Order: sequence, then C-alpha cells, then structure tokens
Amino acid sequence: MWWWGEAEPLVFGFIPIGLAWHVLISLAAGAVWWLASRFCWPADLDQLDAE
Repeated sequence: MWWWGEAEPLVFGFIPIGLAWHVLISLAAGAVWWLASRFCWPADLDQLDAE
C-alpha cells in the first residue's frame, strides 16, 4: 500500500510520493501553528510589550 522502498509514483513528475506527503504535512503543521498564534494569542501580552 505505501511506497517506502520505491520512488514511484511521482508527484508532478519529479517528487517521490513519500517526500510529497512530508511536504504536505509540514505545510499543514505550519498553517495550523500560524492560525493558533493568530487567533489564540492573548491580546494583553502585545499591549504589555508596547508599554
């Protein structure tokens, strides 16, 4: 089922499927972290730094 020992199939003709999976997971983790820091960060911490 999973292609650990093979480079085929290729995504976009040159990226092995395992590497493409790790790229997508890393981008998704970065997006979730950005959303968490954007919407869940306490606003009063930014005000304390400004003072």
